[in-house]
Amino acid sequence: MTRAVAILTYHPIHIVENSYSGNDLLALDADLAVIDRLGIPVRSLDQIFTPPDAAGLLEPALRGPVVAITFDDGAVFDYVDHPHPTCGPQLAAASVLRRNAARYPTLAGAWPRASTFVIASPEARDELDRKDYFGGGYWRDDWWKDAVASRVLGVESHSWDHNHPSLERSAQRDNVRGTFRNIGTRDEAEAEIAQSVRYIEERAGARPKFFAYPWGEASDYLHEQYLPTRGVELGLRAALSCPQTASGYVTDASNRWLVPRFVCQHDWKSPAGLEDLLRGLAAACPGAAR
Repeated sequence: MTRAVAILTYHPIHIVENSYSGNDLLALDADLAVIDRLGIPVRSLDQIFTPPDAAGLLEPALRGPVVAITFDDGAVFDYVDHPHPTCGPQLAAASVLRRNAARYPTLAGAWPRASTFVIASPEARDELDRKDYFGGGYWRDDWWKDAVASRVLGVESHSWDHNHPSLERSAQRDNVRGTFRNIGTRDEAEAEIAQSVRYIEERAGARPKFFAYPWGEASDYLHEQYLPTRGVELGLRAALSCPQTASGYVTDASNRWLVPRFVCQHDWKSPAGLEDLLRGLAAACPGAAR
């Protein structure tokens, strides 16, 4: 029997209208019903990936097709029910997970239910909030520790400043923003990854075990040199990217430091699109009981 994982990624801060395509929180709610109807279990990244010193990438107890759920950017909508300035009250991603875990057996076995990849720098988050998101304090970090303690969300690293184009200054050596492929030196990697791990541990009360490349973009230096050595020292188990193969499913043969995942509104745009993606996942695991 082949084992395969589909890592699904949402951006809870993507709220432009209250529809599937315009609101990733509503998309998550609809997609959990699809996952449960197909009978594919959801597991956390902790339950899926072994430590780097293990013999293989995937946990030995993992069987058949599995889904993992992740969130990017670390906005307040990940964990706190919160009003949106144009779309009204929003049920946070964590609340969506709690509610559905009570009715969907496929979700009930995930501990934590999902992982959120947060931008660590408080200065960067404040600047992004002011410039790109109404200045409403949507990128604060006072919920991180509660999220970890609740076991609903694991808080992981999405870099120090995302090398985001809206910032006046980033950790990139030449201040060339808008891509993560140009993070190619030890100093830059320490600023973007090691610094983020330390800060998140301090604020969340738990050290990150996973790193997600901003935009899914990995420089050769990061995934070939820095993370296989320094990442292990920092306690990281894996780094998540975008699909690097035709399918994007994670298998035992996947690169620990270049793990593919799928992104809502990019790799699928509707519940039917997700169903097609997950039927492909199931087909990759012949003989699995479902």
